[in-house]
Amino acid sequence: MPPYLNTPGQKVRALMPGTPEYLYGSYAQDQATTKMWVSEVSLTSDVATLNVQVARGPIPAMGSLVTVRDTQTEGGEFNVTRAPLTAVSISIVGGQAVGTISYALSQTNVAATTDGGSAVVDTPEVPEAVAAGSSVPAFLAADRIAAGGALGAIVKFPVLPTDAVVDLQWAIHNVDGEYEKVGTVATVATGELTVGATQFAAPAPGFYRFHQSGVTAGSGTIVAKLLA
Repeated sequence: MPPYLNTPGQKVRALMPGTPEYLYGSYAQDQATTKMWVSEVSLTSDVATLNVQVARGPIPAMGSLVTVRDTQTEGGEFNVTRAPLTAVSISIVGGQAVGTISYALSQTNVAATTDGGSAVVDTPEVPEAVAAGSSVPAFLAADRIAAGGALGAIVKFPVLPTDAVVDLQWAIHNVDGEYEKVGTVATVATGELTVGATQFAAPAPGFYRFHQSGVTAGSGTIVAKLLA
């Protein structure tokens, strides 16, 4: 997502009940999950590797979450639920996307073994680099606030920065100087994450955004979303 722009006439997305709105990072809600057929499994030094053929969807990215079902080797120990992919090597061969995927699995080594089953990869959230400043805003209308409702704020760091503080801010008008802190959602200090408030009761109508401060230069990444 682009950073906050303190200029008039900017388009602002509206928060809709039950639909997460990404202010840092993104998520392709209309993208299908990836399904793959498994043909072989192996395990070396606590890393499982599966030979696969993509049946539908895009080639998955490293870090995406994979669920493996119906393999039989070693009593089905390769079956996992939402394990992060540690490596992906898939290319187009003869019009088919084939190759290997890997994920962590703490078991005894297993030589390459013919097997079956399926692997499904969730549509991934796409993070962006941690950087000091403010996110794009989202607008919460009065008629979108349920009685007794709350505003959920979720911040994730797929790669932890050394230091960062992420606050949720609110304003009546979408003007940079009018934003006020609602609460701290997440803090990272010397590489240790502390989660702050994630539910804000009886939210006021208006503009909401995330603000990052105290950022130490590094390679951290962030995903931040609101849910009305």
